[in-house]
Amino acid sequence: MFKLIEALGRLVIALYIREAKALDKVSKVEALTAAQLAAKAAVAREAALYATAEAAKVAAKAQKLKEFF
Repeated sequence: MFKLIEALGRLVIALYIREAKALDKVSKVEALTAAQLAAKAAVAREAALYATAEAAKVAAKAQKLKEFF
């Protein structure tokens, strides 16, 4: 009886360790994906700032031309 309980205990422990390893693998993949998306977000943010600055320049030129005509 005790051997059966010990065997079941070892089985439960092995299953918990297996699940922990699987979750760790998933978390590493998710962390890598998050890092890649963060890098893309930074590039997109810089592009948006550049586009906003360019839009402001064009608007200023349009305002100057409006005064001329």
